[in-house]
Amino acid sequence: GIDTLEPGQVGGSIRPEKLDWIREALLHSEKPVLILMHHPPYPFGHADNPDMQCTDGSDALAEMIRKNARVAAILCGHLHLMTSSIFADVTALSAPSVAPAFKLDIGDSKLTGWCPSSPAFALHFLDRNAALTTHI
Repeated sequence: GIDTLEPGQVGGSIRPEKLDWIREALLHSEKPVLILMHHPPYPFGHADNPDMQCTDGSDALAEMIRKNARVAAILCGHLHLMTSSIFADVTALSAPSVAPAFKLDIGDSKLTGWCPSSPAFALHFLDRNAALTTHI
């Protein structure tokens, strides 16, 4: 996994040294790889809150992933919501949380604070053929 935290910031970034670390790991892996990161590298549908994702380094990560068929999926957190997307032609998921979830106001397309929610988590299973199954 990679640390995407930027102290004092809501969003994250993928620093060049982290990209180098991922590149090295991919070069030496003979098995399918899951990339785990706290902040998602993809927009999640809220134009008013782009700072919730990784804003720096995502393009370089996408380019790296497209050049490496070993990446099976990207698994993220931070949003406290289950989201599913395609990033650099691979599945990207964010997991729900055991903490309160963000309240979604789809009409305004923005987050409007926290709301009570049932605790949840994601359990991922990656088989030897790089097929990912996720249980919520």
